[in-house]
Amino acid sequence: MSWSADEGKTWTTPVAFGMRLNAPSLYTLRDGTLVCLHGCYTRGGLRLIFSTDGGHTTSDAKNMSRRLLRVRIRADHSGIDLLSLTDP
Repeated sequence: MSWSADEGKTWTTPVAFGMRLNAPSLYTLRDGTLVCLHGCYTRGGLRLIFSTDGGHTTSDAKNMSRRLLRVRIRADHSGIDLLSLTDP
């Protein structure tokens, strides 16, 4: 992981954080929550981790491996809810 304090012009030296991610995609939600959707090397499927402190710590949806999923991060950042394809 690396951090930028100048909107991506410069970055800190990368550091490992203990997880191997396959093809990660990083998103920032309207409330500032960082969401990383990635493939899992050990169990297959898709995984989602999120951070409410700029990536310094993460929460992992550990038992939520799926081939297709819709999720909503709870407003209080206590975890995620798995949505059906018809949920708003």
